[in-house]
Amino acid sequence: MDWLLAGGLFAEALLLLSLLVSIARPGLRLWPPPQGSTRAFAWMWGLTVAACAAGLLLAVLDYGGWVLDHPGWILAGAAVLALGAGLADWGVRTLGRRTSSGRGGVFSTAGPYRWTRNPQYLGDIMMALGVVLVADSWRVAAVAAGGALCLLLAPLAEERWLIERYGEAYDRYRRRVPRLLGLPR
Repeated sequence: MDWLLAGGLFAEALLLLSLLVSIARPGLRLWPPPQGSTRAFAWMWGLTVAACAAGLLLAVLDYGGWVLDHPGWILAGAAVLALGAGLADWGVRTLGRRTSSGRGGVFSTAGPYRWTRNPQYLGDIMMALGVVLVADSWRVAAVAAGGALCLLLAPLAEERWLIERYGEAYDRYRRRVPRLLGLPR
């Protein structure tokens, strides 16, 4: 199981590095993938799938070996997981799969985007927390923490691109609606 943990963390480290490059050097941006860059798209999504697969496999293989051995944690985790999946799915359905995968599209403030600029990332973080609570595994918690860090940085990599692409409309929206949590202004 340790090789699976190492693989998941390595994929997340590469994702983290890619996001930091995208934030610090927009000319070398990997996320969101530059228009027509299938390599950047494949790189970012390949690492994401590898990290998620490692976390899910660890949830099965390392189930129940940590500190959350009460059935209430499983119920709480399942509820958080379901709410997160619902929020992320609502975000994808609102924007469409193409836009949600970083390949451009229309600017929308409908659906969950009325309350959070990043409902998909928020939902993904909730799902990761839910899996940790259900799996009761420190290895899953480690991969989930790395994933959450990537999910918290991804909006920072996107914001300059969104301002360039959608201009004043996005800038007004950004000032009014919180990045993840909070009350709209």
